[in-house]
Amino acid sequence: VVDIKHRIEAIEEFYNQPIFRKILNSSSRVLNLSRNNEETEIDRSLLKEKAELSLYHNYESIYPRTREFIYNKEYKKVFKLLGDLCEPVDGFFDQVLVMDKDNDIRKNRVALIKKIGILFNQVADLSKIVSVKEGRK
Repeated sequence: VVDIKHRIEAIEEFYNQPIFRKILNSSSRVLNLSRNNEETEIDRSLLKEKAELSLYHNYESIYPRTREFIYNKEYKKVFKLLGDLCEPVDGFFDQVLVMDKDNDIRKNRVALIKKIGILFNQVADLSKIVSVKEGRK
């Protein structure tokens, strides 16, 4: 119960901030694409595009810190890190064709997006949070 309270407090603190809407938008893009896929390992050798490498390196940097913050129930710090991930996520979707004709590359890109989606949903299922200012989830 105390853990849920900490999670809600973090959401309440960030809810009206522009960065939270960015987090919701980025997570929505990621979750829409990865929702029906299994989590698999990422093959780093298949990451070629600058934007996908940037997203991967940001993920690798942020993931261990989010795990530590989750363990310590420091959810506000998790949201700050997720905010840092929004720009690389947007760059990835703007510059990379996820559904590449090469099956291995496509699966690898989906694996990356799946891991990002899991990262976004560590504090709460962000797909269930509605952004009032944008009138959508």
